[in-house]
Amino acid sequence: MIAAHRGASGDAPENTSAAFEEALAQGADVIELDVRRTADGELVVFHDANLRRTTDATQVFPDRAPWRVRDFTLTELRRLDAGGWNDERFAGQRIPTLDETIDLVGDRARLLLEMKRPSEDEGLVAAVAACLDRHGRGGPLDASGDSGRFVVASIEREYAFRYKELRPEATVAALTVRADTDLAELERIAQYAAFIGTGQARFPQEQVERVQALGLGVLTNTSTAADVREMMPLGIDGVITDHPGRMVTALREERAVWIEVESLEPGCRSSCPVEVQPNKGMNGGKWSGDAQLLVRATGPGDTVEVAFDTGGLGSRNLGLTLGGSPAGGIHQLSLDGEPLGPPVDTYRASVARQTLTFPHLVLAEGAHVLHALVTGRHSSSTGFDLGLDVLELRAAVAK
Repeated sequence: MIAAHRGASGDAPENTSAAFEEALAQGADVIELDVRRTADGELVVFHDANLRRTTDATQVFPDRAPWRVRDFTLTELRRLDAGGWNDERFAGQRIPTLDETIDLVGDRARLLLEMKRPSEDEGLVAAVAACLDRHGRGGPLDASGDSGRFVVASIEREYAFRYKELRPEATVAALTVRADTDLAELERIAQYAAFIGTGQARFPQEQVERVQALGLGVLTNTSTAADVREMMPLGIDGVITDHPGRMVTALREERAVWIEVESLEPGCRSSCPVEVQPNKGMNGGKWSGDAQLLVRATGPGDTVEVAFDTGGLGSRNLGLTLGGSPAGGIHQLSLDGEPLGPPVDTYRASVARQTLTFPHLVLAEGAHVLHALVTGRHSSSTGFDLGLDVLELRAAVAK
């Protein structure tokens, strides 16, 4: 089971219609999303407690600090841009309601709904139940016998339990439960939950077996294809990921290769500082392989070269995932001396990623060099940084 984390959040602004449509296009089985309530009791799909990171609320409502979701009506939230922070091509995306999202996804995928901080909103559990009642249930979730279009979950386990009490027929999950959690606690969770989301990328087989012996499904959390390939033979039930398309490919294309660019740092050549930057948490600063290669460029003319090899697997098509930030620059990317299209702007108002694909480019088997030249920066940027996350090499399909 491949669950798209806040939609295809590695390729589109999280928890928006664009991210959900992208996740469906990439082949996700499940759409994971976050649910909160507005000041007038409407259910909206949004992750953070406040609006600053992924909307323009501070500009639209400058006098409404701290810009908490629960302090705004749905009509007010509709005025916000929830996509432009990620990329200007997503400007105008709005915060969707839960009703709208259920209608959008339809029967194309299941929904994994995380109730955000229900301890701070005692009416959230009942409101989610009423919403899902309106949309009905039906259809098998998986071969284990769990049914329904929806899985309802929470990090606050007491409220996942309360939802199960309110709707005994519902499929419920407990989140951020590590696979090595105390056995007594796992036994308590197994009394009401069908799944646990571990928040972990990898763990030993004995932990998988220990959890599954209690009747619990096990979901990992990773955007790294190698993690999925390692864990699948151990019997995990699924993965929650920012890049569902990458995971679909990892399971179905044996010859697909992903190179974590930070692993190439020892051999890179640069005119400016380069460092391996570790993940900063779930709110945007989360890169494949738990890190990215960060080029701390100081101005136009700085360069970096990263050498890699296709691994003797024949000709390849290329994809490149970049990390964006408020300090992003504009870079001309080239491969083996040939430009890879127009310059790329890595400025983002908040930390975000973008994946570039070059379907008409076919890499010959063997060694190659990726080159980046700083040509400038966005007018709002505070620097010239370039974050290099993943090189994707797939069996070539010549165009």
